Amino acid sequence: MTPPAELRAPVIAKEAVDDADEEKTDTTCRICLDQVTEEAFQVCACRGTSGFAHLHCLAQMAASKWPDLQAWRLCPTCKQGYVSTVRLGLARELWDYACASLPETSRLRLQAGSELGLALNSVGESAEAASLQQELLEVAKRELGAEHADTLAIANNLALSLRAQGMHDDAAALYQETLEGMRRAQGENHPDSLILAANVAVMLASQGKLDEAGELLSDTLKGARETLGALHPQTLGIADSLAGILEAQGCWAEARALRRDSLEAQAKLLGETHPDTLQAAESMGRGLFDEGRYEEAAALQRQTLRGARRVFGADHPNSLAFTQSLVFTLLAMQQSAEAEDTVRTSLEALRSKSGIENPDALIMADTLGMVLNARGDHTKAATLQRETLEARRRALGAEDPETLVNAGNLGMALQSTGELPESAEVLSTTLAAARRVFGPTEPATTLLALQLGTVQLALGQFFEARKLHGAAWAELRQRLDSEEQNPQSPYADAIQAARQLDDALKATSWRVRISDLLQRCVRAVHPWYCATHCMCCRTTEDKGRLKT
Repeated sequence: MTPPAELRAPVIAKEAVDDADEEKTDTTCRICLDQVTEEAFQVCACRGTSGFAHLHCLAQMAASKWPDLQAWRLCPTCKQGYVSTVRLGLARELWDYACASLPETSRLRLQAGSELGLALNSVGESAEAASLQQELLEVAKRELGAEHADTLAIANNLALSLRAQGMHDDAAALYQETLEGMRRAQGENHPDSLILAANVAVMLASQGKLDEAGELLSDTLKGARETLGALHPQTLGIADSLAGILEAQGCWAEARALRRDSLEAQAKLLGETHPDTLQAAESMGRGLFDEGRYEEAAALQRQTLRGARRVFGADHPNSLAFTQSLVFTLLAMQQSAEAEDTVRTSLEALRSKSGIENPDALIMADTLGMVLNARGDHTKAATLQRETLEARRRALGAEDPETLVNAGNLGMALQSTGELPESAEVLSTTLAAARRVFGPTEPATTLLALQLGTVQLALGQFFEARKLHGAAWAELRQRLDSEEQNPQSPYADAIQAARQLDDALKATSWRVRISDLLQRCVRAVHPWYCATHCMCCRTTEDKGRLKT
């Protein structure tokens, strides 16, 4: 049967060995023995040149073993799953092969479709995956029954795709229904039941039910170790998810031990530069960062980034994600010079290959702006972020989520340069868009409101700042007990910003408060008054532009 979805999406990407030209020319496909070209990838956990092959060679080899579907999923040498775009390429080849030779009701055809759905989901194509899985599920229920193992596996995979699209309620209901059916049909400690239970636990955690999720994952991990073994990839995936929940609960030592054991096991099993090993190292680095162990986090993240750049290339999405993790750690350690060098390396690689308006290049440019701002080079930071914002608006649109994040960063950079009126204008426009795009109570929206409140207070607009703070505080107050001590909480930054603005409001002098009140009253009667008479304005040409 097709196994259920893996608990954590594997790192899927083209892996290129690009740090030495001679390595490229000396590498050959392990099947046809032709010289490696751009279409050859490191495809599995095999070491050295044995890990390289052409996609079409792998597909021909797998087809020769039909109807053994494992040949399309696992390397016959290292016995590990294929990685990178090779997995998706083989899954598409398998699906085309099955559709051409098998009837719609064939179990082999259903299993081939399930494999393609998993591969699509792993590269972020969750909408296409869900559409295919929905069709497969209807056929499976009709032909095999609602509690057949294949039907339950397809339902589990569909729930994974729904969750990836943000349809959490639908995913949770389908997960729970499928888990109950799986346990009735196969028992609690069947491998498929264990993986499905882990998926349910992750879903519970995403809904804030950490205690319930942690208890379920602990039991699941125990069963996985007994049934599958401590070094089984699915067992390691369950351990990784449990570590994340323990970190969210503040149980740092237990989480660290789990992550270290998983990292050592994957390095031994798959190799130090295998995508899953690098991802495990990245997860442990983030955990160390959240715990406040910055030196240890930075040392591990440097090593992980070097490995990712060597295997994937500096411009690869995984390398870029690892770059940002290291940069944030370096900034926390006040090592902004190294942070700037790290970002520039990735940004230059992206721009040379994909141009300045590539979405990943824009993200890196925005990150560089943040680093420059942290280094005190506020003018350069604001200039770079303004250019990046304009490019992002052209490429992605004014209300793309990444565009709004960029605009918020520009607003804060302008505040640092003392350009308060422009900062307030940028943040106000961005906040209005964020309320439409993210929703009025989402963490990003709340943080923007508090940032705008901080700028308004600096402009002397005490009552406007207090109004924004009051609305944000009302939303955050109910989350303080559960999320204030959790550095992984999406509300952590907003809670910190709310406390800082609260302190600033309390420290505001009565003179500023009365001045703001008088200005508000005068403007209500004579809107032009502030432009010609008010002491807080520069000249009549300023038209109400407040001094910084």
